[in-house]
Amino acid sequence: MARDHYVPASVLGRFSTETASSARKRKLAVGRQGKVFAAKAEDFGFVNGLYDVTSTGLWLPPGVEDPKSVDPMINGYEPGLPEALDLLENQATVPLQPWLRVLVPFVAAMFVRGNDFARRYEGRPVVAACGGSSGEDTNRVHLLELQLLLAPVVAARWVVLHQAGHESFIVNDLGLMPTRDLGTCQDGFAIPIGRRSYWGSSRRTSERWPSIASAGNRSLSTGAWTPQRWPPSTA
Repeated sequence: MARDHYVPASVLGRFSTETASSARKRKLAVGRQGKVFAAKAEDFGFVNGLYDVTSTGLWLPPGVEDPKSVDPMINGYEPGLPEALDLLENQATVPLQPWLRVLVPFVAAMFVRGNDFARRYEGRPVVAACGGSSGEDTNRVHLLELQLLLAPVVAARWVVLHQAGHESFIVNDLGLMPTRDLGTCQDGFAIPIGRRSYWGSSRRTSERWPSIASAGNRSLSTGAWTPQRWPPSTA
């Protein structure tokens, strides 16, 4: 049975003080129910068979077997994730391709990959009114929710914040947290992407293509854009 990480192991490994091995193999200090212990990034933050289905219900090319899991359709951005997150952490210009194909799906997926997704989705009043959902039906919704979140994530205001002190950031079981911009009084979300940086977002207030604000306030792109609903619902 597959280990389905709801926070990518390559992201968890970025919070380790080790640098010699791949991110997945690095050890971190893990806190669980009052206990603190060391573990490799690949050995926690997962549920066996979390995304399993008997059939994905997707059209597949001739000769391609159904993976019987929605995970391959969710995590396709992961191979390029370490390099893309390095660009954000290092305050570098982010090319359009890794931003659109890696970083945007990564952010959107954080809202649907979690072990809490089934409970949140099945608890929605509209789902209950339609007879409810459970098991494989809920797992297939991961894909629909991911697609619905891509446009709002693209249209959101992106900000990368860097630690000015000596303490390191930590990451929780969800990989993200609600936050509030005290300057604009807007609610949003934050995703820690390493020991010294985290990504933050809020709804954009102007009809512009998103920009990545960092130390140099480098703009990713400009152009016409109609903002969509953000932050997404977590109910």
